[in-house]
Amino acid sequence: MALPTMENSNGGRAGPAFVALLVIGALYWLTAMARSGIGFGQLADLPAGLVVGWRTAVVAGLALLMLIRTQGDIRVLLGGSLALIALADFLLATKGLMAGGTVFVAAHILAIVLYLRYRDPVAPQRVRAAALAVPVLAVLGVAIAINAGGQHPVHLAYPAISGSMAACAIGSRFPRWLCGLGASLFVLSDVIFFWDFAFFDGSGALGWLVWGSYFSGIALIALGAIRGPQKVQ
Repeated sequence: MALPTMENSNGGRAGPAFVALLVIGALYWLTAMARSGIGFGQLADLPAGLVVGWRTAVVAGLALLMLIRTQGDIRVLLGGSLALIALADFLLATKGLMAGGTVFVAAHILAIVLYLRYRDPVAPQRVRAAALAVPVLAVLGVAIAINAGGQHPVHLAYPAISGSMAACAIGSRFPRWLCGLGASLFVLSDVIFFWDFAFFDGSGALGWLVWGSYFSGIALIALGAIRGPQKVQ
């Protein structure tokens, strides 16, 4: 049975829970800066379990908020996507790139399905050009990294998929300055992640940039989902 679609069903504000999650995510960013050697050195040696649990919990919190505040196919597909992203983040930290990356791909596929359902048939040409540019630039950025780091070209499949997700978000009827921008920031975090491996031996020197773009991207996507898609004029 087809899932019901929701046209501007919430129009909503995220509320204090969303603000609280933003604060928690921002505090985690301080620990990421510490581990990257940028500042706040006293936070650099937090237990690994606390670090992993902290970042997983804040992303899972955004997923839960979106599941509560949305309905229909938005709840199932985009809420499910965010829940998978939280799981993928945990697996990336505990099981490695292959396990985490596989679940990230599944999350992106769910998001792509939703964004295509709410495709904007009258998107301006400049918007379509921007949507096309994101996956191209993502693949190019990761290609530079894997060439420098000697990694297998199969890794290019990931930015192609995540970039396609962002392209679909930009071309959808969800608020572009929320979902479109958020998805693009998410893709940027992927590129920075690969650059950290290629040029800093995976030391986490760029971890503060990865978290900043990753978390802000997810937060914008969640807020855009809560606001809901625009109706076709």
